[in-house]
Amino acid sequence: MHDISRDFLKNSGYEGNESINEIRLIGSSSPLDSISLVTLIVEIEEAINEEFNVEITIANEKAMSSKVSPFINLERLCSFILDEVKIAINE
Repeated sequence: MHDISRDFLKNSGYEGNESINEIRLIGSSSPLDSISLVTLIVEIEEAINEEFNVEITIANEKAMSSKVSPFINLERLCSFILDEVKIAINE
């Protein structure tokens, strides 16, 4: 996920120097607009499907109703995705 995100941000013109885990994914300080965030999410979902043969939806009800958004930064998003993959694998 980090490789996909790093490449995506680089291709989007992001030149910041903070840790990739700390990059805001939403809000005014995010280098991504809403379309870019959706595109990144789709790319991550596709990569997970290809790598693990598991289909997950990252922008699901659980993510949207969470008190702390998993889209705050990449670290939180990765943690959320890992949980979702574990659930999908165990189903």
